[in-house]
Amino acid sequence: MEFIAIDFETANQYPNSACSIGIVYVNNQKIADEKYFLIQPPIMKFDRKNMEVHGITPEAVKDAPAFNEVWKIIEHDFKDTMIIAHNAYFDMSVLHACLKEYDLAIPELTYCCSIPISNRAIGGHRVRQSLKERTRYFGIDLEEHHHALADARACAELVLKSIEASGQPSFPDFLEAHPSLPIKRLSQLRPMNAFTKEKAPVTKKYSKTVKIGDIKPTIDPDENNPLYGKTFVFTGDLDSMNRIDAMQTIVNFGGILKSSVSKKTDYLIIGRQDHSIVGDQGISSKESKARELQDKGIPIELLDESRFLRLLAEAKSGHTSKKLI
Repeated sequence: MEFIAIDFETANQYPNSACSIGIVYVNNQKIADEKYFLIQPPIMKFDRKNMEVHGITPEAVKDAPAFNEVWKIIEHDFKDTMIIAHNAYFDMSVLHACLKEYDLAIPELTYCCSIPISNRAIGGHRVRQSLKERTRYFGIDLEEHHHALADARACAELVLKSIEASGQPSFPDFLEAHPSLPIKRLSQLRPMNAFTKEKAPVTKKYSKTVKIGDIKPTIDPDENNPLYGKTFVFTGDLDSMNRIDAMQTIVNFGGILKSSVSKKTDYLIIGRQDHSIVGDQGISSKESKARELQDKGIPIELLDESRFLRLLAEAKSGHTSKKLI
Protein backbone atom coordinates (compact mmCIF):
# COMPACT_ATOMS: atom_id res chain seq x y z
CA MET A 1 0.00 0.00 0.00
CA GLU A 2 1.16 3.54 -0.72
CA PHE A 3 -0.71 4.97 2.24
CA ILE A 4 -3.71 4.46 4.51
CA ALA A 5 -6.16 7.24 5.34
CA ILE A 6 -8.01 6.97 8.65
CA ASP A 7 -10.64 8.85 10.61
CA PHE A 8 -11.91 8.37 14.17
CA GLU A 9 -15.11 9.54 15.81
CA THR A 10 -15.25 9.75 19.61
CA ALA A 11 -17.99 9.38 22.19
CA ASN A 12 -16.82 12.31 24.28
CA GLN A 13 -13.93 14.73 24.65
CA TYR A 14 -11.44 12.09 25.74
CA PRO A 15 -9.20 10.56 23.07
CA ASN A 16 -9.59 7.01 24.39
CA SER A 17 -13.36 7.15 23.70
CA ALA A 18 -13.21 6.08 20.04
CA CYS A 19 -16.64 4.87 18.89
CA SER A 20 -15.86 4.34 15.21
CA ILE A 21 -12.97 4.19 12.77
CA GLY A 22 -12.87 4.43 8.99
CA ILE A 23 -9.87 3.08 7.09
CA VAL A 24 -9.15 3.58 3.38
CA TYR A 25 -6.28 1.78 1.66
CA VAL A 26 -4.61 3.45 -1.34
CA ASN A 27 -2.31 1.73 -3.81
CA ASN A 28 -1.18 2.73 -7.31
CA GLN A 29 -3.04 6.04 -7.03
CA LYS A 30 -6.37 4.30 -6.46
CA ILE A 31 -8.51 3.33 -3.49
CA ALA A 32 -7.88 -0.40 -3.13
CA ASP A 33 -9.96 -1.27 -0.07
CA GLU A 34 -12.04 0.18 2.77
CA LYS A 35 -12.92 -0.92 6.30
CA TYR A 36 -15.28 0.48 8.90
CA PHE A 37 -15.77 -0.50 12.52
CA LEU A 38 -18.04 0.66 15.29
CA ILE A 39 -16.16 0.56 18.59
CA GLN A 40 -17.43 0.23 22.14
CA PRO A 41 -15.59 2.81 24.28
CA PRO A 42 -14.13 1.72 27.65
CA ILE A 43 -16.66 3.97 29.41
CA MET A 44 -20.11 4.30 27.83
CA LYS A 45 -20.32 8.04 28.29
CA PHE A 46 -21.57 9.78 25.15
CA ASP A 47 -21.66 13.57 25.10
CA ARG A 48 -24.71 15.07 23.46
CA LYS A 49 -22.62 17.31 21.18
CA ASN A 50 -20.60 14.37 19.90
CA MET A 51 -23.76 12.38 19.14
CA GLU A 52 -25.19 15.38 17.28
CA VAL A 53 -22.05 15.47 15.12
CA HIS A 54 -21.65 11.80 14.17
CA GLY A 55 -25.01 10.26 15.10
CA ILE A 56 -23.51 7.32 17.00
CA THR A 57 -25.32 6.45 20.23
CA PRO A 58 -24.59 4.06 23.12
CA GLU A 59 -27.26 1.75 21.70
CA ALA A 60 -25.40 1.60 18.38
CA VAL A 61 -22.19 0.31 19.97
CA LYS A 62 -23.51 -1.85 22.83
CA ASP A 63 -22.63 -5.01 20.89
CA ALA A 64 -19.60 -3.56 19.09
CA PRO A 65 -16.07 -4.80 19.77
CA ALA A 66 -13.73 -2.88 22.04
CA PHE A 67 -10.73 -1.19 20.44
CA ASN A 68 -8.31 -3.96 21.41
CA GLU A 69 -10.42 -6.44 19.43
CA VAL A 70 -10.50 -4.14 16.40
CA TRP A 71 -6.75 -3.61 16.65
CA LYS A 72 -6.14 -7.35 16.32
CA ILE A 73 -7.83 -7.15 12.91
CA ILE A 74 -6.13 -4.01 11.58
CA GLU A 75 -2.73 -3.93 13.29
CA HIS A 76 -0.96 -5.78 10.50
CA ASP A 77 -2.30 -3.29 7.92
CA PHE A 78 -0.59 -0.41 9.72
CA LYS A 79 2.90 -1.88 9.49
CA ASP A 80 5.33 -0.31 7.01
CA THR A 81 2.63 2.00 5.58
CA MET A 82 2.28 5.76 5.95
CA ILE A 83 -0.88 6.77 7.85
CA ILE A 84 -2.65 9.97 6.82
CA ALA A 85 -5.50 11.80 8.50
CA HIS A 86 -7.02 15.23 8.18
CA ASN A 87 -5.98 17.18 11.26
CA ALA A 88 -3.82 14.20 12.11
CA TYR A 89 -3.02 15.34 15.64
CA PHE A 90 -6.61 14.53 16.63
CA ASP A 91 -6.75 11.06 15.06
CA MET A 92 -3.24 10.11 16.15
CA SER A 93 -4.08 11.20 19.71
CA VAL A 94 -7.11 8.92 19.58
CA LEU A 95 -5.06 6.00 18.25
CA HIS A 96 -2.34 6.55 20.83
CA ALA A 97 -4.82 6.86 23.71
CA CYS A 98 -6.76 3.75 22.69
CA LEU A 99 -3.58 1.71 22.48
CA LYS A 100 -2.52 2.92 25.93
CA GLU A 101 -6.01 2.23 27.33
CA TYR A 102 -5.58 -1.47 26.59
CA ASP A 103 -1.85 -1.63 27.36
CA LEU A 104 -1.03 -2.29 23.71
CA ALA A 105 2.37 -1.50 22.26
CA ILE A 106 2.72 1.80 20.41
CA PRO A 107 3.86 0.80 16.91
CA GLU A 108 6.71 2.57 15.14
CA LEU A 109 4.41 3.84 12.41
CA THR A 110 4.84 7.12 10.57
CA TYR A 111 2.03 9.53 9.82
CA CYS A 112 1.35 12.81 8.07
CA CYS A 113 -1.53 15.28 7.99
CA SER A 114 -3.46 15.92 4.79
CA ILE A 115 -3.55 19.66 5.56
CA PRO A 116 0.16 20.33 4.79
CA ILE A 117 -0.06 17.79 1.95
CA SER A 118 -2.89 19.73 0.29
CA ASN A 119 -1.12 23.02 1.09
CA ARG A 120 1.53 21.99 -1.47
CA ALA A 121 -1.14 21.73 -4.17
CA ILE A 122 -3.45 24.74 -3.72
CA GLY A 123 -1.10 27.13 -5.44
CA GLY A 124 -1.05 29.81 -2.79
CA HIS A 125 -4.84 30.15 -2.72
CA ARG A 126 -6.32 30.91 0.68
CA VAL A 127 -8.43 27.89 1.48
CA ARG A 128 -9.58 27.09 4.98
CA GLN A 129 -8.06 23.99 6.51
CA SER A 130 -11.28 22.10 7.26
CA LEU A 131 -11.92 18.86 5.38
CA LYS A 132 -15.13 20.36 4.03
CA GLU A 133 -13.37 23.38 2.51
CA ARG A 134 -10.37 21.47 1.17
CA THR A 135 -12.52 18.82 -0.54
CA ARG A 136 -14.76 21.55 -1.97
CA TYR A 137 -11.71 23.28 -3.46
CA PHE A 138 -10.70 20.08 -5.28
CA GLY A 139 -14.24 19.17 -6.33
CA ILE A 140 -14.42 16.11 -4.09
CA ASP A 141 -17.85 14.98 -2.90
CA LEU A 142 -17.95 14.86 0.88
CA GLU A 143 -20.94 12.68 1.63
CA GLU A 144 -22.01 11.95 5.22
CA HIS A 145 -19.47 14.30 6.77
CA HIS A 146 -18.42 13.01 10.22
CA HIS A 147 -19.09 9.41 9.28
CA ALA A 148 -15.64 7.94 9.88
CA LEU A 149 -15.46 6.00 6.61
CA ALA A 150 -16.76 8.92 4.54
CA ASP A 151 -14.21 11.26 6.08
CA ALA A 152 -11.37 8.77 5.65
CA ARG A 153 -12.35 8.34 2.00
CA ALA A 154 -12.48 12.11 1.49
CA CYS A 155 -9.04 12.42 3.11
CA ALA A 156 -7.62 9.78 0.76
CA GLU A 157 -9.15 11.50 -2.26
CA LEU A 158 -7.78 14.84 -1.08
CA VAL A 159 -4.27 13.40 -1.01
CA LEU A 160 -4.72 11.83 -4.45
CA LYS A 161 -5.98 15.13 -5.89
CA SER A 162 -3.01 16.93 -4.30
CA ILE A 163 -0.58 14.50 -5.90
CA GLU A 164 -2.29 14.94 -9.27
CA ALA A 165 -2.33 18.75 -8.99
CA SER A 166 1.37 18.82 -8.17
CA GLY A 167 2.21 16.84 -11.30
CA GLN A 168 3.78 13.91 -9.46
CA PRO A 169 3.12 10.35 -10.71
CA SER A 170 2.85 8.70 -7.29
CA PHE A 171 2.76 9.28 -3.57
CA PRO A 172 6.44 8.34 -3.05
CA ASP A 173 7.38 10.82 -5.80
CA PHE A 174 5.24 13.47 -4.12
CA LEU A 175 7.05 12.90 -0.82
CA GLU A 176 10.42 13.10 -2.53
CA ALA A 177 9.42 16.36 -4.22
CA HIS A 178 8.34 17.86 -0.89
CA PRO A 179 10.98 16.86 1.69
CA SER A 180 9.75 19.55 4.10
CA LEU A 181 6.46 17.72 4.74
CA PRO A 182 6.13 17.04 8.48
CA ILE A 183 6.28 13.25 8.71
CA LYS A 184 6.09 12.12 12.32
CA ARG A 185 6.22 8.97 14.43
CA LEU A 186 3.35 7.84 16.61
CA SER A 187 5.78 6.72 19.31
CA GLN A 188 6.99 10.32 19.68
CA LEU A 189 3.52 11.86 19.87
CA ARG A 190 2.45 13.79 22.95
CA PRO A 191 -1.28 13.20 22.61
CA MET A 192 -4.08 15.52 23.61
CA ASN A 193 -5.72 14.83 26.95
CA ALA A 194 -9.07 16.24 25.87
CA PHE A 195 -10.55 17.86 22.76
CA THR A 196 -12.81 20.51 24.29
CA LYS A 197 -12.18 24.02 25.56
CA GLU A 198 -15.31 24.00 27.66
CA LYS A 199 -15.07 23.77 31.42
CA ALA A 200 -17.23 21.44 33.41
CA PRO A 201 -20.02 23.19 35.28
CA VAL A 202 -19.29 23.77 38.94
CA THR A 203 -22.17 23.02 41.29
CA LYS A 204 -22.94 25.34 44.18
CA LYS A 205 -22.00 22.56 46.58
CA TYR A 206 -18.40 22.72 45.44
CA SER A 207 -18.12 26.28 44.18
CA LYS A 208 -16.02 27.31 47.19
CA THR A 209 -12.33 26.48 47.31
CA VAL A 210 -11.50 23.49 49.46
CA LYS A 211 -7.98 23.11 50.80
CA ILE A 212 -6.41 19.69 50.40
CA GLY A 213 -5.46 19.68 54.08
CA ASP A 214 -9.13 20.04 55.01
CA ILE A 215 -10.05 16.70 53.39
CA LYS A 216 -9.98 14.12 56.15
CA PRO A 217 -10.91 10.41 56.03
CA THR A 218 -14.51 9.60 56.91
CA ILE A 219 -13.64 5.92 57.41
CA ASP A 220 -10.75 4.10 59.02
CA PRO A 221 -8.39 3.30 56.11
CA ASP A 222 -7.22 -0.24 55.62
CA GLU A 223 -3.41 -0.33 55.67
CA ASN A 224 -3.50 -3.37 53.39
CA ASN A 225 -5.25 -1.43 50.66
CA PRO A 226 -2.92 -0.93 47.64
CA LEU A 227 -3.54 2.84 47.66
CA TYR A 228 -2.65 3.25 51.32
CA GLY A 229 0.26 5.66 51.71
CA LYS A 230 0.38 6.47 47.98
CA THR A 231 0.69 10.13 47.01
CA PHE A 232 -1.82 11.60 44.54
CA VAL A 233 -1.90 14.87 42.62
CA PHE A 234 -4.84 16.00 40.49
CA THR A 235 -4.91 18.24 37.44
CA GLY A 236 -8.01 19.21 35.46
CA ASP A 237 -11.69 18.41 36.00
CA LEU A 238 -13.31 14.98 36.11
CA ASP A 239 -16.58 14.12 34.40
CA SER A 240 -17.69 11.07 36.36
CA MET A 241 -17.41 12.79 39.74
CA ASN A 242 -16.47 16.08 41.32
CA ARG A 243 -12.77 16.39 42.04
CA ILE A 244 -13.42 16.90 45.74
CA ASP A 245 -15.35 13.62 45.82
CA ALA A 246 -12.45 11.91 44.07
CA MET A 247 -10.00 13.33 46.58
CA GLN A 248 -12.22 12.22 49.46
CA THR A 249 -12.24 8.70 48.03
CA ILE A 250 -8.45 8.66 47.86
CA VAL A 251 -8.13 9.87 51.46
CA ASN A 252 -10.60 7.21 52.59
CA PHE A 253 -8.36 4.59 51.00
CA GLY A 254 -5.43 5.98 52.97
CA GLY A 255 -3.94 7.91 50.09
CA ILE A 256 -2.05 11.19 50.52
CA LEU A 257 -3.07 14.32 48.60
CA LYS A 258 -0.59 16.89 47.36
CA SER A 259 -1.11 20.05 45.33
CA SER A 260 2.08 19.80 43.28
CA VAL A 261 4.12 17.12 41.54
CA SER A 262 7.40 16.00 43.09
CA LYS A 263 9.71 12.99 43.20
CA LYS A 264 7.45 11.59 45.93
CA THR A 265 4.35 11.61 43.71
CA ASP A 266 2.99 8.14 42.90
CA TYR A 267 0.00 9.09 40.73
CA LEU A 268 -0.96 12.14 38.68
CA ILE A 269 -4.66 12.04 37.82
CA ILE A 270 -5.27 13.94 34.57
CA GLY A 271 -8.76 15.30 33.95
CA ARG A 272 -10.19 17.61 31.33
CA GLN A 273 -8.09 20.73 30.94
CA ASP A 274 -9.12 24.33 30.33
CA HIS A 275 -7.29 25.18 27.11
CA SER A 276 -7.49 28.90 27.86
CA ILE A 277 -5.09 28.11 30.72
CA VAL A 278 -2.94 25.24 29.43
CA GLY A 279 -2.93 26.13 25.71
CA ASP A 280 -3.84 24.11 22.62
CA GLN A 281 -1.59 21.17 23.55
CA GLY A 282 -3.81 20.51 26.57
CA ILE A 283 -0.86 19.76 28.85
CA SER A 284 -0.83 21.36 32.29
CA SER A 285 2.32 22.40 34.16
CA LYS A 286 1.75 19.46 36.54
CA GLU A 287 1.72 16.99 33.67
CA SER A 288 4.81 18.57 32.12
CA LYS A 289 6.62 18.29 35.46
CA ALA A 290 5.54 14.66 35.86
CA ARG A 291 6.79 13.77 32.37
CA GLU A 292 10.13 15.44 33.08
CA LEU A 293 10.48 13.35 36.24
CA GLN A 294 9.49 10.21 34.32
CA ASP A 295 12.27 10.93 31.83
CA LYS A 296 14.67 11.02 34.80
CA GLY A 297 13.52 7.58 35.95
CA ILE A 298 11.04 8.62 38.64
CA PRO A 299 8.18 6.05 38.57
CA ILE A 300 5.19 8.43 38.48
CA GLU A 301 2.05 6.97 36.92
CA LEU A 302 -0.07 9.29 34.75
CA LEU A 303 -3.71 8.22 34.73
CA ASP A 304 -6.56 9.62 32.65
CA GLU A 305 -10.06 9.46 34.10
CA SER A 306 -10.95 5.99 32.84
CA ARG A 307 -7.75 4.49 34.26
CA PHE A 308 -8.30 6.34 37.53
CA LEU A 309 -11.81 4.89 37.81
CA ARG A 310 -10.39 1.43 37.13
CA LEU A 311 -7.81 1.96 39.88
CA LEU A 312 -10.56 2.95 42.32
CA ALA A 313 -12.64 -0.09 41.36
CA GLU A 314 -9.68 -2.41 41.94
CA ALA A 315 -8.94 -0.78 45.29
CA LYS A 316 -12.59 -0.96 46.33
CA SER A 317 -12.83 -4.67 45.54
CA GLY A 318 -10.28 -5.38 48.24
CA HIS A 319 -11.26 -2.61 50.62
CA THR A 320 -12.56 -3.56 54.07
CA SER A 321 -12.42 -0.28 55.98
CA LYS A 322 -14.57 0.41 59.03
CA LYS A 323 -16.56 3.61 59.39
CA LEU A 324 -15.21 6.10 61.90
CA ILE A 325 -17.47 6.83 64.85
